[in-house]
Amino acid sequence: MKIHLGCGVRYIDGWQNIDWSDKYKVDHKLNIGTQPLPFEDGVASEVISSHLIEHLTRWEGIYHLNEIYGVLGEGGELLLSFPDLAKIVQCYHGKRPSPFNITGDDTWLVRAIFETQIDETIVHKYGYTDKTMRSLLKTVGFKDVEEIKEHVEIDGHRVCHYSFATTIFKATK
Repeated sequence: MKIHLGCGVRYIDGWQNIDWSDKYKVDHKLNIGTQPLPFEDGVASEVISSHLIEHLTRWEGIYHLNEIYGVLGEGGELLLSFPDLAKIVQCYHGKRPSPFNITGDDTWLVRAIFETQIDETIVHKYGYTDKTMRSLLKTVGFKDVEEIKEHVEIDGHRVCHYSFATTIFKATK
């Protein structure tokens, strides 16, 4: 089984697509940060959580990762992407290249950290860096955490967008 968490508009055929909003086509409507995944332990070979964990509180994020770890079978893989706070700050200070003129741009900085907040789904509630997420994944029990430095597409859907301020990890149970 393959599970796509926080699918939003990116519904992938052949995967179990989960989101909490009625705005999207889903297989399961679920509050990912507080409700258990509707699957038995050890049944998934792959899980995608792309630009989702930052929309959860710290405690919901820990719960989320533990739920993923539980449903993954031995050797199963998690693909996780998130805005990296360290990279965001480096871009703001001009110490990391970006395709945009964002050095010293306070509006970009605030939006990169907290999101646009145009509705209740577009709000960042917590933040991570490469180091803090890597540590959290290992604490949950994941091994072989490696950074992916390219876009990830599945069946024509870009499920993880690699950018100058994003980190993508592949972690194995």
